[in-house]
Amino acid sequence: MRKAEEIKKALAAPVNMSDLISRSALIEFARNHFGGEIDCNDIARFPVVDAAPVVHARWEDDRMHYRCSNCSGLFTDNILFINSVDGDLPKYCPACGAKMDGGASNA
Repeated sequence: MRKAEEIKKALAAPVNMSDLISRSALIEFARNHFGGEIDCNDIARFPVVDAAPVVHARWEDDRMHYRCSNCSGLFTDNILFINSVDGDLPKYCPACGAKMDGGASNA
């Protein structure tokens, strides 16, 4: 299979969030490595994903509430348990959407 066909086949595969890449970087890579063997306009026609950077935070316990380290939103146990699975703290802040994985050091 020619390189251009391999690239087109790979581009047609389902997209996972972990597979997001820069379209401009891919076009530059294709031009530098495959020259005229691939039409970079084919790459430019693929749809884009409206993705936002992940905000990392952590739950801070002040004995009466849990506080999101990103938005400082206060949550009581009752609210947390309604929005959680098996009584665990939610994996995302219901107020700001931050991923509760320990804070910015986990980015």
